[in-house]
Amino acid sequence: MHTTRWKEYKTAVATAAILLALTYLVNPGTSKGQINIRLRDISDRGSPLQTSGVVGFSDDPSSNIRYTYQIEGSFRNLTSKGIMLVVMKIKSEDVDGPPLDYTYENELFFGSDVIRPGRVVPLRVDPVRFGDATVNGKPITWGGETERVLAPTATVQVLFVQFVDGSGWGDAESVQDVFRVRGQTLRELSILETTLRDRGEQDFKEELSKSAPLLPCISSLMNSCSAEANSCLADGVRSMIESAERHQIGLKSGEKNPD
Repeated sequence: MHTTRWKEYKTAVATAAILLALTYLVNPGTSKGQINIRLRDISDRGSPLQTSGVVGFSDDPSSNIRYTYQIEGSFRNLTSKGIMLVVMKIKSEDVDGPPLDYTYENELFFGSDVIRPGRVVPLRVDPVRFGDATVNGKPITWGGETERVLAPTATVQVLFVQFVDGSGWGDAESVQDVFRVRGQTLRELSILETTLRDRGEQDFKEELSKSAPLLPCISSLMNSCSAEANSCLADGVRSMIESAERHQIGLKSGEKNPD
């Protein structure tokens, strides 16, 4: 009898803990501090990706940049093709703070790898932070002591996916800036290669430092090589050029042989 009651007690405690966790994820209430909101995929039917995760929101009134969003999750390639570009929109609303409207980009055109069929990719980004917003010099009050009407929400929507054969899914017009930056990066890599060959390492580094703030792929290379030998940057530029040339061959092949 004692054993039966003990099992019933443990089951009740476990059930209560699960319900509390689910309530916390779906409707964190009005309290300040850290909340986690389940990420809901609202992509159009036929999306090539399956995405899940959470958006964390925290409020630290003692900090000048008091509001922080943290996005964590994963997405899986549901198709039979490799993927070289993913663009998603991640939003969160109805928290006690400013809403989130974040565009996630995973550009693999300059890398040696692609997202192969069935592969699961971690969805992690640097924290997104906001300070207090003001209107006419007065800070906006988010939420406050009023009763919450709507539960906090977090959504993800796949905007565009480009496959290794050049075909795509989604709204290509919405990501023209991504393709523009890709073209600028290709041109800059060619300049960097020529500068290193004709004018030497010092001029090469100066050219890198000018282009890095404008081109994310080159900025990423500089960050990854910051604690490495001088040859890391030169090797990285050559590797990016080789990867881009290989992907361009795949894109042209797909244009000649469409599905």
